[in-house]
Amino acid sequence: RRFTALAGRAPMAYLTWWRMTRAATLLRHGADPLQAVARQVGYASPYALSHAFAREFGTTPGRYRATAAVATEVAEGSVSRRAGEPSSVHEDNK
Repeated sequence: RRFTALAGRAPMAYLTWWRMTRAATLLRHGADPLQAVARQVGYASPYALSHAFAREFGTTPGRYRATAAVATEVAEGSVSRRAGEPSSVHEDNK
């Protein structure tokens, strides 16, 4: 009860949340294969991680990684803008 009061979750729920949050970070910012990510967050197999990840986030780790990569590219301007093209409408009018 004390842990739940402090952490806001039961111990196992907290552990799962922590693992999934860490896995999401590794998937967003790294290129390690799923098996390596699974080991880093305490899962014995990529299947076990995939199952838990899908239950927590509603998507597979692979789809999450792909979506995160596209979001990063858009945020950095590499998808919406090709080299040599103006970055805004205002630059066209100069």
